Amino acid sequence: MNINKTKVIIWIFTALFIISWWLIVKDIIFPEYNDDTLINKNKNLIEEIDKLEDKKQENINTKDKKKAALEKIRNRYSLRWIIIKWDLYNKQNEPDKALKQYLNALEKLPSDEAIIKKIADLYFNKKDFKNAYEYYLKIKDSENAPLDKLVLSLIYGENLDSESSLRKLAFLIKQDFPLDSQSKFYYMNSLWCLNDFHLCKKNFNTYFEKNENITDPKLLDIKNAIQKYRDFKIDEIYYKDTLLTASFFENWMYPISANLWEQILEKKPNYQSVMQIIWKSYYELQNFEKAREILEDSYELDTNNPKISYLLWIINFELKDYESSSLYFNAAIKSGYTPKEDLERRLAYNYYILEQTENMLTIFKYLLDEENSTISDFSLWIYHAITNDKKTMAIKWANKAKEKFPDEEIFYWYLWWIYRELWQLDLAQQLLEKWLEKNSRNPLITLNLWYLYQTKGDYENAEKYFRKTYIINSAWEFWLLAKNELKELENFTNK
Repeated sequence: MNINKTKVIIWIFTALFIISWWLIVKDIIFPEYNDDTLINKNKNLIEEIDKLEDKKQENINTKDKKKAALEKIRNRYSLRWIIIKWDLYNKQNEPDKALKQYLNALEKLPSDEAIIKKIADLYFNKKDFKNAYEYYLKIKDSENAPLDKLVLSLIYGENLDSESSLRKLAFLIKQDFPLDSQSKFYYMNSLWCLNDFHLCKKNFNTYFEKNENITDPKLLDIKNAIQKYRDFKIDEIYYKDTLLTASFFENWMYPISANLWEQILEKKPNYQSVMQIIWKSYYELQNFEKAREILEDSYELDTNNPKISYLLWIINFELKDYESSSLYFNAAIKSGYTPKEDLERRLAYNYYILEQTENMLTIFKYLLDEENSTISDFSLWIYHAITNDKKTMAIKWANKAKEKFPDEEIFYWYLWWIYRELWQLDLAQQLLEKWLEKNSRNPLITLNLWYLYQTKGDYENAEKYFRKTYIINSAWEFWLLAKNELKELENFTNK
């Protein structure tokens, strides 16, 4: 029994010794198990991990930023290519389609002056002068603002029947538009011709007497007209006034020219030449009813005049009076209207408006076989062939056009467009490079090479060509486009 107790005591003390020993040596042999050290090392480790995570996130963010910037550049490249196509819509009698796309583009690039100008010009050409003025106003202070169109769109869109309206317009022109002094005087005094033609002429005379160095072409036209009627030996006031009024007409001052022409017509009712100019003035102002009225008066004086029949065909078509339009079309043919190509062009346009595409393309085929078919005739047919998915025919006629007009670059452009649509990029590149050999300083070529290389993912060559576009197209439309793209690229590469 005593022996067993002794053994138990020995085991207990041995166990206590081992435990004590372990507690003493563990911090020496295994210091990482020390609570404070472990906590400190964990903190350090957590900090290192946090730093790595931060660095990783920073790299991700930088990568994402560059990716986003690159995507933005790609989108702009893509958008610019589409805009060039929309330019063709505009040129090829599809202004509504072009306008819709330009407005969409402006939502993505709201400060883009080139797009704003295109929208303003489209509205102006569509004779929607209120909207044209709104968009011209947005860029009136830019370097290449079309200030004459700004003023004209304002004048065309206003009621000019009262003296108060004329004074309001004159005040806007004087105070709000960045015109030079000669242009301001021209527009302000021209408006006054609607209120008092005699005083208007007197003001012009006084201005020319006091200012010898006239440089504004509009004022020079007025000055030359005044000099001509001073030199005119026959004292017929209506003829002298005609010279001055013609100057307004030539400079697109249609509200004034229409008003003054009618005053002249009251003095000489059978003045056919004046009638046709009045028609044109009203037509340009979108006053088709008044234009038809003047033309019908002219037609009654000369029912066998093929030109008047032709014009009445056009104006009745614009008024959607298709029955009358057809009658005058037949009258123009019977009276021997020439050239025949004009009739074919107008008939093709009528089919286009009526959305009778096959008939339109058929007329174009006849037209292109005419000896006197023009660059525009080929261009229109090829364009509509492309947009109606007749690319094989478009290629055929583009090559024929190149043979007939070897120095005309637009047909290289069309072929490039077709090959790009067909995704035959190597053919497109060969065509552009061949075109570049003919004209190394054509910005349209360098612009398209820029787009082509961008499409192929070769951004180094893309940059090379839009830098070249920027240099050779200084202070013009492509220059502004290239300038903006260069700025975007520099922002991207500096990040």
